[in-house]
Amino acid sequence: VDKVISHIYEHYTDPLSADELASLAHMSTNHFHRFFKKRTELTLNQFINQLRIGKACKSLIHTNALISVISDQCGFNNISNCCKASSVLF
Repeated sequence: VDKVISHIYEHYTDPLSADELASLAHMSTNHFHRFFKKRTELTLNQFINQLRIGKACKSLIHTNALISVISDQCGFNNISNCCKASSVLF
């Protein structure tokens, strides 16, 4: 799992697929989802969105960039997805 989490942290701004991450862990996608949830207590999407929202919050605090720019820089494909993810987490 450490290898997968490191990969997520390095590539959180890119589109990440469960298939790609499962391959890194040498697991089937279904097994990977169960294993990841058991180890992190979060689904893969929850984990990635939590990381992206944290990075977005940090950028909002420390820069004057527009929310739309920050959401794009943090890996959300549009501002609506960023707002939706943040409302689920908070």
